[in-house]
Amino acid sequence: IFIDYNNDGDFLDAGELAATSGVLSSATVNYTDNIVVPDNVITGNLTRMRVIVQETLNASDISPCNDFAKGETQDFNIRIVAPSNDMALSNIVSPDANGCANDAQYLTVSITNNGSVAQSNIPLTATIKNGATTVATLTATYPGTIAPLSSVNYTFQQPFNSVAGTTYTITAVVSLTTDQNSSNNQFTATVPIAAKPAAPAGQGVVCGNNVLLSALNPGTANYYWYTGSTGGSPIGYGASIQTSNITSDRTYYLATDTRASIG
Repeated sequence: IFIDYNNDGDFLDAGELAATSGVLSSATVNYTDNIVVPDNVITGNLTRMRVIVQETLNASDISPCNDFAKGETQDFNIRIVAPSNDMALSNIVSPDANGCANDAQYLTVSITNNGSVAQSNIPLTATIKNGATTVATLTATYPGTIAPLSSVNYTFQQPFNSVAGTTYTITAVVSLTTDQNSSNNQFTATVPIAAKPAAPAGQGVVCGNNVLLSALNPGTANYYWYTGSTGGSPIGYGASIQTSNITSDRTYYLATDTRASIG
C-alpha cells in the first residue's frame, strides 16, 4: 500500500510505502493493518492511495510503478483528516526546574485536545521517581470539558515531598479509552530541585536604645529578621536594618526568602 502523502504525484518519497503484507496463502485471505500517518501531513487535502496485489514470494519485488505478470493495481482518492479523539499530555507545568524544595509540592500538567470533538472526564496518572525509586503515584480524572484544539492545565490534588538537591523523573499519562492516537499520550520530564542554600549569617551592634543588624556578605536574597527561633512576624527585612526592639538576651535570627500558603 502506497500513499502520496506530500501530493507530488508519485509514491517515491520516504515513508510513502505505508504498509506491506506477508505472503497471503490464497485469494480468500484478508489482509488488515494500521497505517500511522506522518505528523507533517497536511490534513484535509485529497491525495492518492495505491494498492498493489502482486504474485511474488518477495515483497521487495513490489514497487509503485512496475510491470508484473500476475496481479492488480488500484488507485483510490483519500482525504486524511484529524482524528476525532486525540488527547495529548503536552507538558509538565510545575514543579519548575531548579525550584525550591517543598514538603507539599503539587504537580501541574498541561492537557491538549488535538481531536475534533470536545472531551470531558479524562483519566490522568503520574509517576514521580527519584532514580529507580518511585516517590509517588498520582491518579485523577479531569472533570471539565476541553474544546477541540485547545489546552488546559490540571493540578493533581495529591502533593508529594520534593527534597532539596534531588532530581526527579516525572511521567504523566492521559488515558482516554477512545483515543485514536496513543503516540502523544505520555510526557516525561526531568526536574531538578535546587539544593538548600547555606544559612545566612549576621551581626548586631547595640547603640543606645537601638540595634543595628546587618547580614554578612549579603547577596541578592530577601533577608528577614526575627526575635524568635521559630519565626513568627519579622521585625524587619533587608540586608541591614535598625530597630529599637532590644531583646533581653540580645539574640536575633536571620532568614532568607520565605514561603506562605493561601487558604
